[in-house]
Amino acid sequence: MDVPEVALAAGYTRQSKGKERSIEEQEVAIRDACERYGWHLGEVYSDTTSASRFARKARPDWSRLLADLEAEAFQVLVIWETSRGDRDAETWMALLRRCRHHSILLHVIAHEHTYNVAVARDWRSLAEEGIDSAYESEKTSQRVSRTIKAQAVLG
Repeated sequence: MDVPEVALAAGYTRQSKGKERSIEEQEVAIRDACERYGWHLGEVYSDTTSASRFARKARPDWSRLLADLEAEAFQVLVIWETSRGDRDAETWMALLRRCRHHSILLHVIAHEHTYNVAVARDWRSLAEEGIDSAYESEKTSQRVSRTIKAQAVLG
């Protein structure tokens, strides 16, 4: 994997519902990873909305991150875990495509690994992660629907 000697990194944090400390903890981990690998951390993008296909609100910082990725404003994207990035398989795959096209590396802190999606094996690993994240969202949606229906029956 060819990591630039002095790489500019960007971080992305996203808060899960009911986890108020999550963003702060993710940002600390992003800063620690950048320091460990010698990357200069530029922007840390942050959203507090869902990343699943069921989301009702936009993620403004995700959109800004994608625009900056397209502009090649950084060489490494650092995220806590893949599900923090996206839980929609289609948009996750689009991120991987953009990273490959612009030679952006993706560092996943939970994996302690920097992926280069131009490498088929790295692409496959991250593609599978995206499918797993989307599947978890689908299961959660089904559970919520069952609970709502059950509560409606009970009055």
